[in-house]
Amino acid sequence: MVTLSYVDPGQASIAGFKHHLQAYDALLRTLGDFHFLYISNTRAHFARATTCFSSLVQQPLQVDVSVEILRYFRLRQAWETKQYGTLDSNDVEWLQDATKRFRGGEVRCLL
Repeated sequence: MVTLSYVDPGQASIAGFKHHLQAYDALLRTLGDFHFLYISNTRAHFARATTCFSSLVQQPLQVDVSVEILRYFRLRQAWETKQYGTLDSNDVEWLQDATKRFRGGEVRCLL
């Protein structure tokens, strides 16, 4: 059994951890079974790191893009209408990542 790890550098967000998982996504999917250690000197980001890990690594190989597009437009609308109180830090980070992912052309909701 392969054991992989990530050492949290103690930054204010888990963006580095998310980037680490995305960089190794193909390897993790190829392995199938593995152990993963999230190493930190504090428990501050443990819950968010667990959620991030579950959403990125345990998602099905074929993601339903329509669900992601709907989430993107919901979060983008909240951001653009300055409803920041409805967004948590995970939403903001996800929106930043999704904006980069959907950047190929102008993406607009015409509803």
